[in-house]
Amino acid sequence: MPIQLNRFTSEILNQNSFSGEGGLAKGSHFEVRITFPSKVDSTISGAGSALPGLPTQITDVVPSIGSARTTETLSLRCDSIAFPSRAPLTTDVKYFGPTTKRIYGYDAAPITASIILSQNMIEREMMLLWQDIAVGTARRSRATNAPAFLTGYYSDYTVPVKIIKYNESGLKTHETILEEAYPQFVGEVGVDWGNDDMLKVNVTFAYKNFTDKPKNGIAPDARLTSLFQAALNGNLEREAGEVLGDIIDTNTRSLF
Repeated sequence: MPIQLNRFTSEILNQNSFSGEGGLAKGSHFEVRITFPSKVDSTISGAGSALPGLPTQITDVVPSIGSARTTETLSLRCDSIAFPSRAPLTTDVKYFGPTTKRIYGYDAAPITASIILSQNMIEREMMLLWQDIAVGTARRSRATNAPAFLTGYYSDYTVPVKIIKYNESGLKTHETILEEAYPQFVGEVGVDWGNDDMLKVNVTFAYKNFTDKPKNGIAPDARLTSLFQAALNGNLEREAGEVLGDIIDTNTRSLF
């Protein structure tokens, strides 16, 4: 069957900003939401005397930031990440004739996020604090509440990490959740007298599995959609009047 050029161009160019259907996905419209484990919050709240190995200037900054503030900061400073891949694990099986490959599992390949560092590199420090919950106080000069090198419980250092995709209208079109994620690798940060570029740290997240949530399953309210479209076309006042009349006629008190 030959390619129908009109249908192809219509599919590519005529995107629905509200349902997320059609058009082209842009790689620059995304957000990463990282919520730190509660153990990190308790570590922060006990900073100072409880963490003698932590520099004083860091202990002064970290409690004032808080987990929610740091989550927002990381969302803004994460300049690249990838949606997860999945590679089925196979084994060769031969009974008679050609060898076939049978799937016996899959590999949740880790993904790497690039994070732009602030001047005090607090983003790197938060990732290392997160790892401390898992690997113990290996990087401290003195132990805190637990012996050095004592690994933590899996449930204490794993949390969901969300990767959210937006369209050009700023509406969510896709969300992927990395289940039971944690920073498996916090990369080195190289400095050089001859380099004046901004510093970044690469953080590789391991996870158990991922959940995809496409955002085109629920259509928005038709009246709300018409308001958005009227605003784009310059007919907001007329459309709003019609919607308001409809609300009054149906005794509806909310657009939603």
